[in-house]
Amino acid sequence: MTNIPRLHLISNSAIVPTESLPGVARSAVAGGVGAIHLRESELSDDHATKLTRSIVDSVFGLNAIVILNGRPELAGLPGIGGIHLPERMIDRVPEARTRLLPDAIIGVSVHGLEAARAAERAGADYLIAGHVFETGSKPGQAGRGVEFIEEIASSVAIPVIAIGGITPDNVVRVIDAGASGVAVLSGILAEEDPERAARSYREAIDLELDGTHAG
Repeated sequence: MTNIPRLHLISNSAIVPTESLPGVARSAVAGGVGAIHLRESELSDDHATKLTRSIVDSVFGLNAIVILNGRPELAGLPGIGGIHLPERMIDRVPEARTRLLPDAIIGVSVHGLEAARAAERAGADYLIAGHVFETGSKPGQAGRGVEFIEEIASSVAIPVIAIGGITPDNVVRVIDAGASGVAVLSGILAEEDPERAARSYREAIDLELDGTHAG
């Protein structure tokens, strides 16, 4: 099975402006982030292409991939390590696969068990499932809880990445529920030192999965 990064960082221009993202991405990768997601649906394809290239350049030579969210038609961009699709675009997984390099990965965000199973059948390499805990990005919406991660992870054979209100302190709960890693926004983006914040997450993940601290 394709190796799926354990710690994903998802962009949010309301927290970090797109022009600052390449620098923040490099710092976060230095702290242990393995996948940088560009998720900015309001950008034109041209702007998204240029920004993707800037992020790819910023993390070049480091142990991380850049994943473009929601744009399967751009899957062939140089340096792209993967495409991530929303639940409503599960049926476009095969299309994205034909455009990607053989070692690139495809993920799908899911919010229920049937969608998770459908994404796996469509050929997704991993799922991002949530939201698990209450989060500022979804005000007024209660989290689905770690039981949701347990249900998804026990029903599919591909890695499940937990998202939504994840902190270094509650990483152990989602990993114990079956998650293979976590995806983070403000927990890294909103911190003054993204590298240090990323390292806190990565050490918590590695300690729980391997019994070791990240190097």
